[in-house]
Amino acid sequence: MVVILFLFYFLFHPPAFSAEQDDILKNIQVYNTKLIEIAKEKDTLSRELKRNSIEYSIKEQKIKQTELEIISINEKIKKLTDEISQLNLSIDQLTLYLIERIKQSYRLSKKLPPYAFIFSNSFNDYLNQYKYISVVQLNNRQNIEKDETLRQESEKLKHQLSVEQNQKKLEEEKLIDQKNELIAQKTAKSKLLATTKNDESTYQRLKSIAEQELATILAAKFTGKRDVKKGDVIGIMGNTGFSKGAHLHFGLYNLKESDYIIDNKKWQYVNDIDPMDYIKSNRWPFNGDIDITQSRGKTPFSHWYSDDFHHGIDMVSINTAVLAVNDGVAYVYRNASSSLGNHVKIFHPDGKMTLYLHLQ
Repeated sequence: MVVILFLFYFLFHPPAFSAEQDDILKNIQVYNTKLIEIAKEKDTLSRELKRNSIEYSIKEQKIKQTELEIISINEKIKKLTDEISQLNLSIDQLTLYLIERIKQSYRLSKKLPPYAFIFSNSFNDYLNQYKYISVVQLNNRQNIEKDETLRQESEKLKHQLSVEQNQKKLEEEKLIDQKNELIAQKTAKSKLLATTKNDESTYQRLKSIAEQELATILAAKFTGKRDVKKGDVIGIMGNTGFSKGAHLHFGLYNLKESDYIIDNKKWQYVNDIDPMDYIKSNRWPFNGDIDITQSRGKTPFSHWYSDDFHHGIDMVSINTAVLAVNDGVAYVYRNASSSLGNHVKIFHPDGKMTLYLHLQ
């Protein structure tokens, strides 16, 4: 009954902020419509800045949406906690009552053994006492059943409480990710303005380089393989970067050589993982000082990739020799028509594959 009343409350007493949630959904829909309209415009710096601003607004709305969801979950948790406390109090009171009733029943049964009718003033007197004891015992059984029902309801509410607490944790983690994305969106706009110096011709030139870069990655051809040790030179940093010129694009993947041999299509450019921990636990692909020119994730130029994500890390060094970050088997690829797509894939014994793009 308690569970039913609890559900009834939420069905017919929606949170007061549901209207605000509806407004957020409408705002997101409006912004998404604007994004569709902007996508039809010519690809210019102005359009890119507008797109960035709209996506920033969408992320702000989604953060509000998540914050309201967390508030809603907190209210559910509070109500569930109160319900469980009330149930536990009822169970405790009923348990004490049952203990006393059982003691009473036991004392009565000792006073009225099966042969007690021999010593009774009359059979009716014995029968009345027996009926009274039977009623007491029946009442005890009913209370025991009620106690079990309350305990089952308490367990159901505790399970629901656990579900809500886990959901709250997920929403809080999502909120952290959303806020980080918002920061990244703002940073991407700042980087775009800094890189292009708010100049349309610079923007178009950099866009062309990025498009050419991706195309040449996909066009590279396999030329051979060899065993390498950590720190071995596997190539020279190539001149295919953005405005800063030559750079190395480094990526990390969960991919075994045996799986790659069976089906090299198992490697997908977009399936990379964050390489920083792997680099730190092994070594960097350059000796000396290194400057990271483009991080992994959303960047000023990541929207030119199909999933709006830069898969890997771009870096430069005055020491242009590119080094293997760990032991493994190096697969060398060169582009038939240009050096832009020259790269190496190294398969390591730990099941990881590292990628080195844009070599000379």
